[in-house]
Amino acid sequence: MCRHYCQQQLIDIRLRAEEIESTVKMRKTGMSKARFYDRLHKVTVSGLMGLTLVGCSLLVYRFYRYFTVVRPRQLEQKRLLAEEGMTQEQLEREAELLRRQREAETLKS
Repeated sequence: MCRHYCQQQLIDIRLRAEEIESTVKMRKTGMSKARFYDRLHKVTVSGLMGLTLVGCSLLVYRFYRYFTVVRPRQLEQKRLLAEEGMTQEQLEREAELLRRQREAETLKS
């Protein structure tokens, strides 16, 4: 009976060792998959954060450029067009005055 009990104990120990070994093997492969997915997630998140940072930087640069270069240029062009328009109006008025003076002179003669 003792012999049978000892053999059974040995078999149980061997089975338990095999179970532990297979569990460890599964954990290692599972952990490597989990590690792979963790790294993949980290790289993806880092890439998206970098892309967001680049996009925000470009947006800030565009705002800066608009207010320091583009807008002043547009205002200057509008001012020049307004002055040119007034100059054109003044030239037309002067031409009209000259025409009226000539007409008045011809009527007097």
